[in-house]
Amino acid sequence: MSVHPAGALPLPSTLTAAQARAVTAGGNVLVMAGAGTGKTRTLVERILHLLVGQPVGSQAGVRPRVTDFLVVTFTEAAAAELRERIRHRLEEAAAQDPSPFWHEQLALLDTACIGTLHSFCYRLIREHFAELQLDPRLTVMEEGQARLLEHEVFREVLEATLGETTPDAKSVEEAFVETFRAEETRLRDWVLRVHGYIRSLPDPHQWLEQQSRHLTEPEPVQWEAWLPEAFGFWLERWRPALEEEDRQQNPLATELLNLLRETGLFEVQGFRSGTSCASFCQRAITTLDEGLRDRRFLKKHCQPLTGCLADLRLLARWFESNGQAAGNESIRPLAWDWDRMRRPMLALLHLTRRFGEELAARKRERGLLDFADLEQFALDLLWDRDRNQPTDLARRLRQRFRWVFVDEYQDINPAQDLILRALSREAPHGNRFLVGDVKQSIYRFRRADPVIFRKYARDWDGAIHAQVIPLQENFRSHAGILTFVNTVFGALMDPSVGGVDYGPDARLQPGSTQPPAGTGAESHSPPVEVCLWPPRKPGNRSRVEPAENDLGDAEAGELEDLSRAEEEARLVACRLRELREAQWPVRDPGSGRTRPVRYADMAVLLRAPGPKTEIYLSQFEAVGVPLEVPRRGFFDALEVADLLNLLRLLDNPLQDLPLLAVLRSPFVGLTPDEMAWVCARDRNLPVWLRLRRWVNHGDDTGPSELDLPGLRRRLKGFLEKYARWRQLARVESVTRCMEVILSETQYVAWLESLPHGRFRRMHVERCLELARDYDRIQGEGLGRFLRQMEAYQESETEPEVPAEAGADAVRLLSIHQSKGLEFPVVVVADLGKPFNLQDLHAQVLLDEHYGPSSQILSADGRRYHPSLSFWLSRHRQWRENLGEEVRLLYVAFTRARDYLLLTGHVRSLDLNRGHSTSSRLRLLQARTPMDWLLPVLQHNGLPAPGDQVTGRTQLFAWRWVVCDSPADTPPGGSDAVPRSAEEPQTSAPASTSSEDNPWAELLRLRQLAYPARSATVEPAKTSVTAAQRRWQEEERPVSLFPGLTAGRERRFPRPPLTAVERGTAHHRFLRHFNLQTPLTPDGLAAEARRLQNAGLLKPEEAEALDFDALGRFWRSEVGQQILQHPGAIRRELEFTVRMDALDLREVVGVRAEPGLAGEFVIVQGAADLVVVLPDQLWLLDFKTDEVEDAEVELRAAHYAPQLRLYARALERIYARPVVRLWLHFLTAGVTKEVARS
Repeated sequence: MSVHPAGALPLPSTLTAAQARAVTAGGNVLVMAGAGTGKTRTLVERILHLLVGQPVGSQAGVRPRVTDFLVVTFTEAAAAELRERIRHRLEEAAAQDPSPFWHEQLALLDTACIGTLHSFCYRLIREHFAELQLDPRLTVMEEGQARLLEHEVFREVLEATLGETTPDAKSVEEAFVETFRAEETRLRDWVLRVHGYIRSLPDPHQWLEQQSRHLTEPEPVQWEAWLPEAFGFWLERWRPALEEEDRQQNPLATELLNLLRETGLFEVQGFRSGTSCASFCQRAITTLDEGLRDRRFLKKHCQPLTGCLADLRLLARWFESNGQAAGNESIRPLAWDWDRMRRPMLALLHLTRRFGEELAARKRERGLLDFADLEQFALDLLWDRDRNQPTDLARRLRQRFRWVFVDEYQDINPAQDLILRALSREAPHGNRFLVGDVKQSIYRFRRADPVIFRKYARDWDGAIHAQVIPLQENFRSHAGILTFVNTVFGALMDPSVGGVDYGPDARLQPGSTQPPAGTGAESHSPPVEVCLWPPRKPGNRSRVEPAENDLGDAEAGELEDLSRAEEEARLVACRLRELREAQWPVRDPGSGRTRPVRYADMAVLLRAPGPKTEIYLSQFEAVGVPLEVPRRGFFDALEVADLLNLLRLLDNPLQDLPLLAVLRSPFVGLTPDEMAWVCARDRNLPVWLRLRRWVNHGDDTGPSELDLPGLRRRLKGFLEKYARWRQLARVESVTRCMEVILSETQYVAWLESLPHGRFRRMHVERCLELARDYDRIQGEGLGRFLRQMEAYQESETEPEVPAEAGADAVRLLSIHQSKGLEFPVVVVADLGKPFNLQDLHAQVLLDEHYGPSSQILSADGRRYHPSLSFWLSRHRQWRENLGEEVRLLYVAFTRARDYLLLTGHVRSLDLNRGHSTSSRLRLLQARTPMDWLLPVLQHNGLPAPGDQVTGRTQLFAWRWVVCDSPADTPPGGSDAVPRSAEEPQTSAPASTSSEDNPWAELLRLRQLAYPARSATVEPAKTSVTAAQRRWQEEERPVSLFPGLTAGRERRFPRPPLTAVERGTAHHRFLRHFNLQTPLTPDGLAAEARRLQNAGLLKPEEAEALDFDALGRFWRSEVGQQILQHPGAIRRELEFTVRMDALDLREVVGVRAEPGLAGEFVIVQGAADLVVVLPDQLWLLDFKTDEVEDAEVELRAAHYAPQLRLYARALERIYARPVVRLWLHFLTAGVTKEVARS
């Protein structure tokens, strides 16, 4: 046993005061380490200090060793780096101190517990497999393998459950059809999501039991307790918007604010009773409805508050004490919702429990583990869940590990936190050293819970035996970048949005290693540059708006986004090339010395590269800038698709799509004409049989341009190879089969001859690696391997192919991939991309506070609305998502050492109207990162694009990328690319050729103006519906809770019809039913049966018809007037008419474009009902929208331009005026007459 040395190593003089405090602090320590503040170095010095410090606790007098430490990192790469840093410091200590102690530590270092938490758990489970009754030959599955097994088990469990007749099985079947729309993948995804979530908790079984007990309660007791909280959410979310609209003299907002004051609810805090909340909601809805009826409130008043009013109606409904009819009794809406929601959620939990049990049994049987199993089995060994205390094993390990170090603690989950608490000692002998930065918590999708870190910060701050120490001195970034970061995130980080504040302890300060003044990059300020695209004006778009039925809104948006992405990628490439050619000075990451920048010093960060990877590759290649990409989109790569399609064909040749893909691929190489010739005959047969029949028995007579004998020889050669490969696949491993195919076809050599051939080869090599892993672990044949690949694709856990190291190339990374890295030059691009909040619009939500919840199908089966817990969950998760988006920006900005470039398209220039840059309203209303950044930039000197195109402020250089920008001026002004202090400020004459100056060429192309541009955005052929949609004068605001009824796929068993399908059913009935039919519900129902028997209505459409609403219209005054002219009635009257483009825009009341003079448009449409009289026309349009009585006026105003467009077209065709225009809303039973103008 070594004795304690006479002296101790002094602390390094380069430590900051805060770092020295963290190194020497006693008890539990939480280090809140901002970006670039040297947290790893602090952790290493803490270990060295403990090795030479005074022994403590029961082992006093025993010299600590490196094996006494448990050091946990987030990744294996971080663990390897930490181990090497410790080794380096131990070697330095051994050189200073002749004691053999340091050499002993160096020898023990490789056996020290330094690694990820999962690696520690795996070792622990291997050592105690008998206690867990596990197979000692355990294998940890990759994500794709684990997902494949989960899919197989789920399918078996679902089939078994649906085949049973128990009450639980019946509930699962009902939930499957009603809540999950009879889609197996939708139900499976939610079972897997719940299963994954509960296994990140300390006790999954306890959570399931608690939620099940909660959902079995007959009355919504917990919901009633949450109602005041829900009103508080509404008030916190919408009061700033109401105040803003009040300042804009919106009378509706003014009245709602007055009601809040009258009921004493103006402040978010201070109310506890639901009575006053209910009173306000009912009075507010009454005021709103009365104001709409007497036109005190107009559409323009309601539209900015659409989301606010929708949420208010939901609250008013939940606060109602009675009035919801259900069967023969009347119950409260809240209780009705509770009963409708709890049953499918109970079924979901039942299926999840059963799935979990079967999956665990299957993995135990095969000796398999996934990463969550490592945590749960470790907890089984370390924590007594019944007594809520550590086990004897955990207490022994507490004695073994005298100190516990954990890095990146902000990304911990509850199960991992309990494992570490079980291994750590309690106060006053606390021995935890936790390092993290909650501002960099960006892994919520991996179930990381930053609340845990915030709780430690709150509990340990000021505690007797614990300390919280912030590190603020940044040793990475240029001082100008730090000032910019502090300014931006001081305005953006708000505790109410994501729970993170950017207070004085969070502000980053320049460290002592910043370059001296007057040298290198420090002599040029500011080191931050912003390139912005202003909003595109109507009629100045880079694409033609599609007509109806050509492309949906999503596809159209993708087209516009694609052109913008190409433009932005080209600008980034040009700018980076300029920096390199100008020899922008940067600090070398290794030596710290100033040198000219290289491409390898640069990184482009995107929120989600996805499909834009290929755009950046092509644009960078066009400019001549090398780009390295950690390749995602693995399964979208053509070479991967070629291989997998060939393997699918070997598994089963009677698959047409894989066969056609292989025939077109380099494995066969047919042209489209050759493929058409092969497929043109015997169309009742699969393509495989057609191909074989023609090769073996067909003739060679055909088009002269086809070499049919040569085609036959190629196909015969392929079929011979195919037979050999298929026999090989039956008897050999998947790996061996793929290697033979690649060797015989020389496919890899062909790939390397293509552009980006290196990446393509790496994709193929990754395919081989996956096959080797599969053969080693499972080896159950080609079919299962293909299912595993499909599971990878479905789970979005596709393999990543890393970029090759050592090349002088710019790196393209996602922000998540850049975490923990730093670069001298960083570009954060695509800042105009909308946030991805798609998960908030799902049918089901799972929340840490409110549990599982769902939307509810109304009693008539017509629409979905959110349950209370669903609404609360969505509200909370929406804020959490916005908070993580802010933190992602912080991570991206703080990767830069010497230069930061921000680029993006601006959605609107009016984002800072009437409120400060730190306004909570601005944070909550943002749709893109640029919505947050633009007001901060404007507050700090950014002018409007029309005022000035380029310039600089103290914080940043800026450029508006507009068509009239000077082509010879780079972003940030003419002096945006500095030289070193000694270098004269001169440059070579600017060249306007595209080869010498691609930046100038880019801007020259942007300045080209097509004289008939207006005509290019006006389609020559359109429908009435498309024209109205395109020319809406006002942009609809996006509510947090938009329309709740979404389209759904038709699968068996068929779910209830969607709103669109029900509307189609009603229109089909109105078109075909006999006008002599008795207008009673029974008479109309009999007519529907006749139409069904005639094949004009589907059974499910007939069931969805509202005969009361249909009869009510035809018995009304307008209906009777129409029936008086049976011979003049035309239903679903289709028309095509040529209209002047300016005339068309005038009809719908939008601004005329002078460039459209003389242009015409072909308009097509179909009028629901037209009465063609000798001297006049009547026109009526049926609407099946789900509208309340108070909303009829708004919807009628919305549809009026469409009806006027119908009228103008029919007047041109029939040469007589349309004197009566009606809109009839079937569900509301209201007919509105529409004025001609």
